[in-house]
Amino acid sequence: MTDRPLSVGVTLDLHRGHEAGGHVKCWERFAEAATELPDRLDLAIYVLGRQETVEALAANVRFHAVRPRFGTERVAFLRQGAGHTDLALFHPRLATLLPQHDVLHHTHAFALSRTAVRVAQRHGLPLTASLHTDLQRFTEHYGQEILGRSRLGRMLLSSFRLDALFARRQARKVGRLLAPCRRVLISRQEDIARFAYAVDPARIGRLRRGIQLDRFSPAFRDRAWLQQNFGIAPEVQVLLFVGRLDESKRVLTLARAAKRLRDTGRPVMVLIAGEGAARAAVHEILGQAAVMPGRLHGDDLSRAYASSDLFVFPSDSEVFGNVVIEARASGLPVLVTDHEGIGARTMGTEGEGLVVPGQDPARWAGAIAGLLDDPQGRAEMGRRARAHVLRHWPSWRQVLEEDLLPAWQAAYDEVAAG
Repeated sequence: MTDRPLSVGVTLDLHRGHEAGGHVKCWERFAEAATELPDRLDLAIYVLGRQETVEALAANVRFHAVRPRFGTERVAFLRQGAGHTDLALFHPRLATLLPQHDVLHHTHAFALSRTAVRVAQRHGLPLTASLHTDLQRFTEHYGQEILGRSRLGRMLLSSFRLDALFARRQARKVGRLLAPCRRVLISRQEDIARFAYAVDPARIGRLRRGIQLDRFSPAFRDRAWLQQNFGIAPEVQVLLFVGRLDESKRVLTLARAAKRLRDTGRPVMVLIAGEGAARAAVHEILGQAAVMPGRLHGDDLSRAYASSDLFVFPSDSEVFGNVVIEARASGLPVLVTDHEGIGARTMGTEGEGLVVPGQDPARWAGAIAGLLDDPQGRAEMGRRARAHVLRHWPSWRQVLEEDLLPAWQAAYDEVAAG
């Protein structure tokens, strides 16, 4: 134990801003919660930025941006929808900043996190980590997307399955970075088996996600807002998707399912809050039936959740589906895939939505139609979803205090005890 707040340095390997995804947003919520614990925690979160800057949320919490050494934004060939990172093997500037902390915590597998591991080993600092991204699955998906842009790349994919090779290499890299950690926090049980060769199960703990109940609530329902901003008439049934528009999130499964419904005469509309490479493909499938305003924030996102009829999220690449919890807190019935990061972790057991196996658009269309045809059942599902979140889901502060802080303190105490 220390007689001062525990100093923790966290590395994200991503840029922060409106375009950032759930990984960054998750740590923004933890940072906000940490401002309420000045006597217990001093938290620095290291991200990438165009220039080195420090943004203080409070005296004990700050985001420190450092410039990438070899950012993927410099390589046109590597452009994809999941955000840019730093491919350098080591970040010298970050290495001068990290030794000031009592504990180092990495959350990814690129330059900042690799540097955190090296600094911890060099200075004898306790090291912890958490898994926020299924890097193996993402690498395989984006390997297909990137290589598929050229004739040579398509030939290599077909002949050598380079996407799968790259994915396996990334998984091994993650394992190497987890091996020196005194605590590893996960959200999916499958990751225990995946990294059992690198991490003793006794060192593995859980990392939940919190919810801001005042930001996601049925109280934000406003169909007049949908009509005024997006031209969606009050009588039209709205299917909502929140997330990145690419096949890692399986947004085309939703688009094809909605097309089937419209072909049978159902005037459904799909509202998609997000950006990504699949935008043109979604428009080609659905035309004007797809409303794609880009990313929504603040009250606009809250209203989009609460004002829709169903939340449809076929993604099978999630470590944890934050958006599913936000939808349920908004009183919205949800349809999700049977992937552990979604169905097993974010759904309750009290009839709050449906788990749809696989990616067959016909099966998804049937599940959607069944709920749209049952307005009373759908409303009851939404009430149960909200009630379950109210009863069982923690705040971000609870997750910080109950999941993260104990892991950091235990790692520090072990090193201090020798």
